Amino acid sequence: MERIVSYIKGNFFAHWPEAESWAPYDQLAEKWPSEVADCRVYGTCGEVVREVPPRARTPAAPSPALFDTSYREERTVWRDGCIDVDGNRYAVPDHLTGKRVEVRIGLDGTVRVFDGRELAAVHIRRDPAAGWATCPEYHAGLWAEASFVEARPLSVYEEASC
Repeated sequence: MERIVSYIKGNFFAHWPEAESWAPYDQLAEKWPSEVADCRVYGTCGEVVREVPPRARTPAAPSPALFDTSYREERTVWRDGCIDVDGNRYAVPDHLTGKRVEVRIGLDGTVRVFDGRELAAVHIRRDPAAGWATCPEYHAGLWAEASFVEARPLSVYEEASC
């Protein structure tokens, strides 16, 4: 893995060292494999990469994004079904209460919450002054538990007042 990172830094980013955002890199990365990377001579076998038989190549796992530049942290979901991120609170599904989740804070202002590999919640990052990021459907189960009221006949109260 470290060799791949080194290769990309030395061969991809070396050609385009500065950009104002990731968008130009995404566009260049679509062309780069066919125009540059697959044209190189493979070091271990001395063949051009695009000419190596398919059976010799290992398939790459599909990736949702070319570069995931999200800042990642772990958080515990509080009893109220929320997590704390940068001074604000974000709602997550109530079944995650008490669990550790991974929070990915993207450059695009998104806060994504993962339970293992499963995306559990997505919010737009908010300033703490704007208040909590809530989502009523995430907390339907918690509200049902909290709003339970015991029903008693009125005679119970009449007996207590005597």
